[in-house]
Amino acid sequence: MVMFYESYKPSRNLVTKLMKKFGVETTFVGIADIEGFRAAIKPGKTKLVLFESPTNPVTRIANIEEICRTCRENNIISVIDNTFAGFHNHGQYPIDLYLHSLTKFANGHGDSLGGALLGNRSLVDKIREFAIDLGPSLAPQSAYLILRGMRTYTLRYERQVQNALKIAKFLSTHPLVEKILYPGLESHPDYELACKQMKDSGTIMAIYLSSQAPDIASFMNSLQYFSISASLGSTESLVAPIDIFYGGNLPEEIKPAAHILPNAVRLSIGIENVEDLIADLTQALIIR
Repeated sequence: MVMFYESYKPSRNLVTKLMKKFGVETTFVGIADIEGFRAAIKPGKTKLVLFESPTNPVTRIANIEEICRTCRENNIISVIDNTFAGFHNHGQYPIDLYLHSLTKFANGHGDSLGGALLGNRSLVDKIREFAIDLGPSLAPQSAYLILRGMRTYTLRYERQVQNALKIAKFLSTHPLVEKILYPGLESHPDYELACKQMKDSGTIMAIYLSSQAPDIASFMNSLQYFSISASLGSTESLVAPIDIFYGGNLPEEIKPAAHILPNAVRLSIGIENVEDLIADLTQALIIR
């Protein structure tokens, strides 16, 4: 199979540690390296491509059209973890399977765990039997909480995107912020691709503090509205250290190209008053 370096850390662990024991070989390439992606395909041997867009944690955007075309030409199953993009994005592409963490935007309140697999019915039917036998079926209470959350999905997501764009624009001009990766900003390396593929810019961003800013721990601990958590998509805003939480199994020489750096944090923007969130970020960025 083929996967991108910029993928979610537990997904990398799944293929490099668990699936490897079953004889599955995985080739990693950079998400922006389309030629490298094509070259990584081994005709007759590569069976699956697993990718994310936007990626977790630094919101890089995959060229979905090109990935789908390459997969179709080589009879390869395409699987996208579509959690960051939400249920309303990327449906225009011939992706075989969509993965969603229902814990995130679907539930929206941080009080239930679940996942969903959507897409090609024949593939889903093949997977369903094993999924039931292995036990990842939702408990009734979890299913209820996720269904409850879906009733407000659109309202929450729209507010979160509005807040995220305002915060991203604010942080992009802050003197103690070295760089920000948010697909809604023209400075994002994949801005044009994001505009082409997505209906919005999402609710997640990565910010990189300058050497003059407070250290990462001080910055996060000073925040009042942002809770430190690896989750996302909830009504409350969250912050997570990027290198500590997501870079543990990446080779050190790969981290700079993947934007996994020790001065970076990931923000998941909630539905709070945006001026309160901006004020909170402002006070946390004061050198004490």
